[in-house]
Amino acid sequence: MAVDVAEQAKFFDHLVELVPAKYYYDDEFAKVNPRFLAKAARDAFKAEAKTKAKEAKRERLDPDKAATTLELQRRKSQGSNQKPAAEGGAAADDAAPSTSGRKAGGAAAAASGAAAGAQAASGLQLQLSGGSMSRQELLERLHKKVEEARQKRKASAEAATQAKEWRQNALKTNAAAKAKQQQGGKRKAGEEDDGEQEPKQQQQQQQKQKQQRQQQGGKGQQQQQQQQQQQQQPAAKKAKREERAEADGAGAEDNDFKFARIELPEGGRKGPAGAKRPPKAVLLKKAEQQRAELEALAGTEEGKAKAQQAAFKAALARAAGEKVLDDPKLLRRTLKREAKKREKSGKAWQERRDQQQEAVQARQAKRTDNLAARRQTKADNKKAKREKKLLRPGFEGRKEGFVNAAPK
Repeated sequence: MAVDVAEQAKFFDHLVELVPAKYYYDDEFAKVNPRFLAKAARDAFKAEAKTKAKEAKRERLDPDKAATTLELQRRKSQGSNQKPAAEGGAAADDAAPSTSGRKAGGAAAAASGAAAGAQAASGLQLQLSGGSMSRQELLERLHKKVEEARQKRKASAEAATQAKEWRQNALKTNAAAKAKQQQGGKRKAGEEDDGEQEPKQQQQQQQKQKQQRQQQGGKGQQQQQQQQQQQQQPAAKKAKREERAEADGAGAEDNDFKFARIELPEGGRKGPAGAKRPPKAVLLKKAEQQRAELEALAGTEEGKAKAQQAAFKAALARAAGEKVLDDPKLLRRTLKREAKKREKSGKAWQERRDQQQEAVQARQAKRTDNLAARRQTKADNKKAKREKKLLRPGFEGRKEGFVNAAPK
């Protein structure tokens, strides 16, 4: 019986391990929507969530802290077993029946919930009522953070002091230069020389300090490497230009340069891509001549050799992707088909020309009719206008002449 229970427990443990811990256990903290919080509380909640996410990610990616679902389950069970004895006693008291026969768990649970709420509220008040840090404490905290950052990047204290000195010297030099510009007076030549030597010495000291800092820090080494690369790049480009110029000169001196050519086994040169093929009539004539020669030499060694050579040549051409047109029967059929195609296209072209001619004639006839009708309309309008001008009141028709005119 115990063996069966152990095997079943092992089987269930294996099933638990198949489920990731983030899906098996819910988050320990309650889900809060920061949208309905005040600004300060919302910012604090976001900062806390960000830090928790970073810690969880760091723990999740750390192989030493990585734990399976079964291990988390065992830890939770151990934590629940190691609760204080006071809580255990309180739980026992809650489980005990009351005088009325009912369990007093509800009241005890309510009391414990109220106590927990009061404790949380008091803790919140203590955190909020904490006094603000003094200026000295803040400075000490800042110096501590700076020192930790310096130790992380492995920076020496000597380099830091040198950097401070360099900064102070630079500020002094800038202040002196500004004061000199404001004065605007010209000094003597000797004084100018003395004044120029001092800034030069300061610049040399600053350069030495800068080199020391670069040697001590890793960033300085990277800067030196970058400077060396920048100095080497022009030299490398110059060498490449010289090599290219030498190669161009050698190519100009070499007058025997030729492009590559592909020679066939028979010695013929392969034509360029897209070369025009002879007409099919010429190919038919050539194929018929070759067929006649082979038929004339049929049964002889020479005929067999020629037939084998022709077959080998055709096979090579087909392997190279070329079309071999050496069958007279197929060539005749192709010529006949092309002739029919030309005849058909010629008929279609002639029909199209006829239709175009008919359309042109129809348009010309229509234009002629329209022009004639327009001329007739103009003449009729002129005639009606003239007759309207010659009409007189009380008389009808055109005027034949004056009343007192002499008879003809």
